[in-house]
Amino acid sequence: ILYWHRKLVALKYTAKRKIQTDRQKEMEVIREFCIKFAEENASWGYGRIQGALSNLGYVVSETTVGNILRAAGIPPAEDRMKKSTWKQFVRSHMATMCVADFLTTEIWTLRGLVRYHTLFVM
Repeated sequence: ILYWHRKLVALKYTAKRKIQTDRQKEMEVIREFCIKFAEENASWGYGRIQGALSNLGYVVSETTVGNILRAAGIPPAEDRMKKSTWKQFVRSHMATMCVADFLTTEIWTLRGLVRYHTLFVM
């Protein structure tokens, strides 16, 4: 009976360590995602990042996201938006951005000076 009791006690405490280790590994992945989302999307606040993590299947609170970003030295969304550069804006909107330009050019032809209208869309 003592052997059985010791074995059950040992299983009880080793199971917690395994769960805790798995959560620590998961928190490292969550930390990487939080930092990546915050750096790539300056307008995303803690709630938006928490929602994105939820869509990926990770359960965390907004407070946890805030703690992770503060520990990494990343300011809140309001401060990140103020420091955003034009290059960062273009990079983050590249997939949805459309560029168009309209110009006119005068060209000499056999009929004289002719104005051509050009619409460029990319």
